[in-house]
Amino acid sequence: MTEPTRRSSEGGEHSPLRVLGIVLVVFGLFTASLGAWYLWGTGWLTARSQTRLAAEFQDRLLSLSDPTVLPLGNEARAAAAEVTNPVAWDDPVVPVGPMPELSFDDLVDVIPEAAPPIGSPVARIVIEEIGVDWIVVEGVDLEQLREGPGHMPQTPLPGQPGNAVISGHRTTNGAPFYDVADLEPGDLITVETLIGTHVYQVVDSRTVEADAWWVTFEWEGAWLTLTSCHPPFSSTQRFIVFAQLVDGPNAEVIHGRFGPPLDLSDT
Repeated sequence: MTEPTRRSSEGGEHSPLRVLGIVLVVFGLFTASLGAWYLWGTGWLTARSQTRLAAEFQDRLLSLSDPTVLPLGNEARAAAAEVTNPVAWDDPVVPVGPMPELSFDDLVDVIPEAAPPIGSPVARIVIEEIGVDWIVVEGVDLEQLREGPGHMPQTPLPGQPGNAVISGHRTTNGAPFYDVADLEPGDLITVETLIGTHVYQVVDSRTVEADAWWVTFEWEGAWLTLTSCHPPFSSTQRFIVFAQLVDGPNAEVIHGRFGPPLDLSDT
């Protein structure tokens, strides 16, 4: 009777090569699942947060009887001066450097607005050119940016004199600023806050280093700066969009003080 052929130890059930193959397959599945979660799962969670924030923002709008009694924003900005910005692999935020103090004391007719507590809905940003329609949350830490674009607390609110900064992801958490690099000079950005709707016109965009804190400077007039990670799926640099206020509740007063917005008709 012929003796059965024995299985080689190299192909056995517990051979090193077989175990290594199983480990690689499991690791590959885990990596793929993790990537899918970051790209789509976090977007699902952010969509749920946006629904809640939209309702809260609408409640704030309805409960405001007189926007002229809103407290000055300087107090809220001072209280948020110690907010930190943890770093993520797709971090869209730039650090805040020493800001030059600009005096807007002569703008007595400006309707002031203070930022709400960290984590609260502060505005609605709409950019039709790239399909953006998001509720902006106050704060730019990881926790806040999981819920949508975040307003940097150390900067004025949109519609106020100075430079309002809003940061948003390009890949995770719904990727609100995914197409931000497609914006061109002349494109319009509208931001609704408690005192009304402010219209900005894109003036310039560029790629900067991740530590380019100068983009948060306060500038004369009223500006909006959008920051996001660059390139997509990385945060080695930042993509920045600069826009200038062209219309809104405070536009006439601000333009009377600092001059009309830039004429982009020839660009």
